[in-house]
Amino acid sequence: MDRAERIGKTVYAILIIIFLIGYSAGNFYHARVEILDKMAEIRPESIKDDIAAVNNMAVETMLWRYPFIECFGMLQLVQGKHEINSFDKVKDKAGYLHSSNFWVGFNDDSKELAVRVRRLQDLLAVKGTQVCFVMSPMKTVRKEVQYTGIPYNDFNEQADEVMRWLRYYEVPCLDLRQSLMDAGLSYEETFYKTDHHWTAQAAFIGFCDLIKWFNETFETDLDPNGFYCDINNYQTRTYKNTMLGSQGRDTGVCYAEGMEDFTALIPRDEGDYNWIRGDLKDIQDLKVLEMLETLEDADAVNQQAGLHELKGTDGLFTETLLKLPSKKPEGEKIYQGVAENAYMEGIVPYDFIKNNHYREDGPSFLFLRDSYASPVITFFVQCVPQVEALWTGQYNSEIMETFLSEKDYDYVIIMLYPENLQFDFFPFCESEN
Repeated sequence: MDRAERIGKTVYAILIIIFLIGYSAGNFYHARVEILDKMAEIRPESIKDDIAAVNNMAVETMLWRYPFIECFGMLQLVQGKHEINSFDKVKDKAGYLHSSNFWVGFNDDSKELAVRVRRLQDLLAVKGTQVCFVMSPMKTVRKEVQYTGIPYNDFNEQADEVMRWLRYYEVPCLDLRQSLMDAGLSYEETFYKTDHHWTAQAAFIGFCDLIKWFNETFETDLDPNGFYCDINNYQTRTYKNTMLGSQGRDTGVCYAEGMEDFTALIPRDEGDYNWIRGDLKDIQDLKVLEMLETLEDADAVNQQAGLHELKGTDGLFTETLLKLPSKKPEGEKIYQGVAENAYMEGIVPYDFIKNNHYREDGPSFLFLRDSYASPVITFFVQCVPQVEALWTGQYNSEIMETFLSEKDYDYVIIMLYPENLQFDFFPFCESEN
């Protein structure tokens, strides 16, 4: 190696080091407020999850993050690659994005998951509470558009096993995967191209089947006239090229081959709702939640002692439970996804929704759920006085046990996406003691 080459490599290495140091300093300065605020939330009892949250915040607020993602995605697209970020996301021949999967399941015992549900059923039966399980559908690749050798994500086999064990333990359960098959929706009408969630149209079919199944299984009288399950009582509104889902945000617009349309279903009779949401992790005395049922103005939750982690909104369906895009997003706003954020802000750890137009007494419901349930709950609450929901993946068994012991419900609905059939989403009845 001659002297000129050594000098060149040394200068190159120094420039790289200067760039990395400068970028790191600039990145920290750019996101210092968010990162420091998140670091202040670190607690000894949950240090692992809190540190992961800080890391996620640092990634989400990284300087020039999206230009970097777009440049990388463009390079992968030019090379004709059907996977990106070492198989973090994969693509099919129709251009639909998917997560990849090199394994069969999570090694979490499907039988144990069903046993926990049965234990919960027995525990709450003393109070007269009915427990049931609802399986959400999963976005999987169609065989005719698969690329050979690509490990597409699919947890339907594990979902089938969980459903078999639930039936064995005599837990009432509904499989919405079958509902969509029976409805005859096309794949394009059922799932988004750049997101793993189902569309509002598909979720509406799931909602209608849930209402029908509840009335047949538990002899309830939900939506007795079929008004809320009639698609003619909804307006369909499509927003062209306004959506980039979570999978598309990970790959960039270029690799996702553009934005996609978002179609919302909006009740013609929008009703009136109180919606209170937030986090219960810092609320030590869950008994304060009893005051929610007496609040006539959801905005007043911010002034109530002990409820500082919650916020409230009052109004019509489109003023509370559904956030519609006002115009075509531009700049970095295109990365603020609509699919998982439109209905009920996607998902928050806790929701309390009161239907102010429901004047009669009716059954009370608790959903133990993930983000797939959000559009279903928004339609469902039209038929009942009120609904509460807990994002089970955000709570430990202690909080869940306290909540279930201090609150009474007529029905507890466990509604989960097949990929979330793992112990973290079943933080209850972990032992027989």
